[in-house]
Amino acid sequence: CFSMEVNDKFEEQIQRIVENTAKAYRAEAVLNYRQLVLPTINDEKLAEYANKAAKEIVGDEGVVLFEKTTGGEDFSYFSQKAKTEFAFVGTRNDKKVKYYPHHHSNFDIDESALTTAAGLYAGFAVEYLRGENS
Repeated sequence: CFSMEVNDKFEEQIQRIVENTAKAYRAEAVLNYRQLVLPTINDEKLAEYANKAAKEIVGDEGVVLFEKTTGGEDFSYFSQKAKTEFAFVGTRNDKKVKYYPHHHSNFDIDESALTTAAGLYAGFAVEYLRGENS
């Protein structure tokens, strides 16, 4: 989901679906619902700072703006305490490392991406300080 308002209704909606589906088949069902993660929602101003910093480091062509995604992420719990910005740094380079998907035992990265990631963190900090002090 893309908002806490929708997130807060999940259990109730799923419970209703479970009950009504069971009822349609003259059966009974029990829902054991556990919320594992919350939505990770970027702060718009922080996203602007991150986007600007990324373009300075990797250029316009190196920045890909994602549509919203429903992937789960523990980072969402930080977002409950402070404004946050979550971004992905690409590490795939087929010329240097054979590609395997995340969580595969042979997954590896092009470690030169770590330098890029460090630059993005530093650039984000600079953009944040510029923006908050202007």
